[in-house]
Amino acid sequence: VRTLAAAREAGWLIAGAALEESTLPSQLDRERHTVLVLGSEGRGLRTSVLRECDAVVRVPRGEATAAAAVPAEQLALVDSLNVGVAGGVLLHELLHGGGG
Repeated sequence: VRTLAAAREAGWLIAGAALEESTLPSQLDRERHTVLVLGSEGRGLRTSVLRECDAVVRVPRGEATAAAAVPAEQLALVDSLNVGVAGGVLLHELLHGGGG
């Protein structure tokens, strides 16, 4: 938590990864340095860490694309990605905005 506070004081945006009350990574300011915080696969982010986050982001489920004709059972798979895969997808979205 101290590291997150120090990063914020240095001007970084703190973005935690979670499903609840979250936004798409593409809605964050890509010009701002960002710390992406990932929780455990079973429990997610600790409450104390979540409180330190300026934003909460989720792995896009196709809602940002025009071709969102993805079956619900495939969208549900996003909820069960392991933390490494979810982190990779979120980093790609943060760096490239889903555009490439």
